[in-house]
Amino acid sequence: HEDDGMMGQFVVSNTTGINSIDKSETLFSVYPNPAHDKLFVKFTDTNQSAYYVRIFDALGRTILMLPKPDLLNGIDIIHFSKGAYSIHVTDDINKQTNSKTFIIN
Repeated sequence: HEDDGMMGQFVVSNTTGINSIDKSETLFSVYPNPAHDKLFVKFTDTNQSAYYVRIFDALGRTILMLPKPDLLNGIDIIHFSKGAYSIHVTDDINKQTNSKTFIIN
């Protein structure tokens, strides 16, 4: 592609003008891990809450999507198969998404 000029439309500019990128990290924990019937999410900052939660299986398939979930009662995972999963939590304040891995046994 480079030899035939197909990358010619891209211009790389000087990025040293960027001072910093504000990335306030959403810290949370999932428990119990390994889990069986319910999975709980707890934010480090008690002012945080979940805007959206998605759970993916080991193949990257979306298993569960929860908008504005009630995390106090836990997430029902009793019907999930045994295996490794990832949970992606988007926080309500910054709308940033972070993920953790958990096991169902």
